[in-house]
Amino acid sequence: MAEGQRKRRRGPAPFEPQRLRSKRLSVYVTDAELAELEQRAARLGIQASAYLREAGLRRLAKPIPELNREAWAQLARSASNLNQVAYRLNLGEVLDLGEVRRMLEEFRNGLINAKTPSEEKADESED
Repeated sequence: MAEGQRKRRRGPAPFEPQRLRSKRLSVYVTDAELAELEQRAARLGIQASAYLREAGLRRLAKPIPELNREAWAQLARSASNLNQVAYRLNLGEVLDLGEVRRMLEEFRNGLINAKTPSEEKADESED
C-alpha cells in the first residue's frame, strides 16, 4: 500500500454523527416483562431494544389487529385475481363477461362488508 493511502474499510458506510447511537441506557425487567416486550416487538417485526426506543419516544406504530390482517389477506387474493383478469384482457384474450362481473361483485362486496375490530365486537355482543 502506498504511503498516505488508507486501507479501504469494509461493510456499510458509517452513520452520520447525528444518527450514531453512542449512549447506552440500561433497564432491569422481570422474566415476564422481558417476554412481553419481546413478544410485542416480534409482532412489529423489530428487536426489543428498538421497540423500547420507539415506545419511549412515542414513535411506535400500532400493530395491525389480527382481524384486519385476515381481511387484508382475503382482499389481496381478490385483488390478485382481478389483476390477472386485467392482464388477460390486455393481452386481447376473450373472457366470459359473466365470470368477470362475478369477480368484480365479489371484490366490491368484500370491500363493503369489511368490518373494523369495534364493529366485529359489536356484532359478537349482539349474538
